[in-house]
Amino acid sequence: TDKLTTNYFNTQEEIRPLFEKQLEACGWKIDVVLSHTAPRKYQPEEALLLGFKQWKIDLEEHTEKWMDSIEERLCYAYWFCGHYHISKKDEKIQFLYHNVVNFPIGTDKEDKRC
Repeated sequence: TDKLTTNYFNTQEEIRPLFEKQLEACGWKIDVVLSHTAPRKYQPEEALLLGFKQWKIDLEEHTEKWMDSIEERLCYAYWFCGHYHISKKDEKIQFLYHNVVNFPIGTDKEDKRC
C-alpha cells in the first residue's frame, strides 16, 4: 500500500519525507501541483482579514513555509490551490475559488517553471 494515502491523519513529519522522496524519484519535475494552500511567498495579502491575527489560527503557516522550499526546487507547469477563498492568477500559481478551469493535459516541458 501507498503510505501517502493509507491514513488521512498521518502527521506532517511522516508525510513530508515521503512526499520529497516521490519528487526526488521524478527529478523534481512534474506537470501540475494541486494543493490546499500555497507557498507562503504567494500568500494573497488582499485575502486576509484586516486587523485579524491570522497566524493565531492558521496552523498551515508551517506547511506554507515548507512549501516555499518545495516550490524553489520544483520544476512545474501549473500550480492550483484554494485555501484563501479568492480567485486569482499569479505568474506562477492560480488560486481557485469561484472559478473553474480545464485541467491541463499534455503540458510541454518548455512551459514549466524551472
